Amino acid sequence: MKTLIPAIFLFLCVLAFIVTNTILLGNLFSDIEELLSELPTDDTEISVMTAEQVPMHADTLEKICKKWKSREQYIYITLEHDVSGEFYDTFLPAVKFFESGDYASYLANLAASKDILKQIKQNEKLAFGTIF
Repeated sequence: MKTLIPAIFLFLCVLAFIVTNTILLGNLFSDIEELLSELPTDDTEISVMTAEQVPMHADTLEKICKKWKSREQYIYITLEHDVSGEFYDTFLPAVKFFESGDYASYLANLAASKDILKQIKQNEKLAFGTIF
């Protein structure tokens, strides 16, 4: 019985960490997903984009970069390093392509970034497999 109580306590601590981690990452990824939804995602949206909208979209891209960078260390600690770096390594070129006006490359990298983020969110959901 003496060993059962510490084991249960440790199990509950791990469970609390997993739940907290899932909530924190879920909120971060939802915030980034919301910002991504504000960006133009196809040729039609880009072709009707006004000169005033370009800096606004550039600011949104910068917000996403800053948000990711502000939590990057935590993301690298709690997720596999390859997975966590993959989003940023795909998203950063999208920002550069947008700034340079290479919108076809921007759209390709943005779509890849969204897919990676969706995959990360799916893998980090709270599920029986995540806990055990």
